[in-house]
Amino acid sequence: MRTSGAVHRSPRHAARVAALALTSACGPVVGSADSSSDGGSHSTGTSATSSSTSASASGASVDVTVSDAEVDVDSGPDDGSIPDFWEPIPECPRRFDATPIPSQVWFLVDVSQTMTTRLVDHDLDADTPEVTRWSMVANNLAEWLPTFTTQSTMSMVAFPSVDAEPPPSPSACDVTTRHPLFAATADELLAYLPAPDADGFAGATPTGRAYELATFDIWSFSPVPQTHVVLVTDGAPNCSEGTMPPEIFDEVDAGLLADVESLNDDDDVTTHVVAIDVPSGPSGGGVEGDAIADHHATLAALAEAGGTTIYDAADASALDVAMAAIRDATQSCRLSVPSELAGWPFQIEIGNERVYYEVPPELCADNWGYMFVGGTDEAVIEMCGGACESLRAVGSASFVEICVIAE
Repeated sequence: MRTSGAVHRSPRHAARVAALALTSACGPVVGSADSSSDGGSHSTGTSATSSSTSASASGASVDVTVSDAEVDVDSGPDDGSIPDFWEPIPECPRRFDATPIPSQVWFLVDVSQTMTTRLVDHDLDADTPEVTRWSMVANNLAEWLPTFTTQSTMSMVAFPSVDAEPPPSPSACDVTTRHPLFAATADELLAYLPAPDADGFAGATPTGRAYELATFDIWSFSPVPQTHVVLVTDGAPNCSEGTMPPEIFDEVDAGLLADVESLNDDDDVTTHVVAIDVPSGPSGGGVEGDAIADHHATLAALAEAGGTTIYDAADASALDVAMAAIRDATQSCRLSVPSELAGWPFQIEIGNERVYYEVPPELCADNWGYMFVGGTDEAVIEMCGGACESLRAVGSASFVEICVIAE
């Protein structure tokens, strides 16, 4: 008897392989030579712990090596009938096609005052008029959002409320709870946003409040989908809870950095930051209600806390590059394990490539293989390293059962 293919699994899974090896495709394998001719008791408690276990079936020799596992094989009922454990094995190997579980992606889009009061050279052409930061962003989203919705479950929060009052009114920090539901289409997301030619935005930059609103819904979906937040903004967050003017506008919302880092570390939520025409060095204050800070450094720190690096987008071309990179990074690498293969060893085929090995979570990013997603009872795997990139390129995979077959 031999196993068709290699497999690197947990001790519990190795025990399953050993149990399968002790079961022939046509019925029971007697556990020892100490069996009676009248169908009475066979040997019980067959075990394998870092050793080789030998069994016989019609004169065939079976060798199974199991590490750090223990297998107990019941002898079956005394009447000689075949228990369910020894039922014939289905035709093997079985194949199951799979497509990635859609990732969930929240876009947080800045519609603060400076998005319409500041202009950018969007096409790097001195002979064409400059446009507002908002016009550049809105036109870009109209082009790119359809490419996100084809692979991800989407929603969006625009902040602050488009009818927010200007500073020094505290309502400049208001964020409406009304937003598109998950699985919104690109058209629904774009209809929720102001038009590209909109102007007169008046509010501050309550990024933390928008982030809290988005991630509250994310918690209800984790851990199965891969989760991402895409922050598109032109400034550092302010509007800290519990503060009043002028501090509510002048001070950076330091709590957001802690929230982003915690979600990345504890809940595997990745945050991407796109900085719209954000210069380095101290700035802010004044009637526009910006925090007094190094806005670029603040946003770069948010990206790092979220597990990414900042994307600088001072023109339309740079914004396209950022969106293309984020679209690729948010493409899912997670697959649902077919219920028919629960508890059995398998390999994954992606195009012409095969994936055998389970990788520890801490090594997943840089190694070929897969890992089980925590909290899913081994029902969901995530492809690791180059296997993830292959899945993204091919767009589908197949689970193939690893069989134990008689020679």
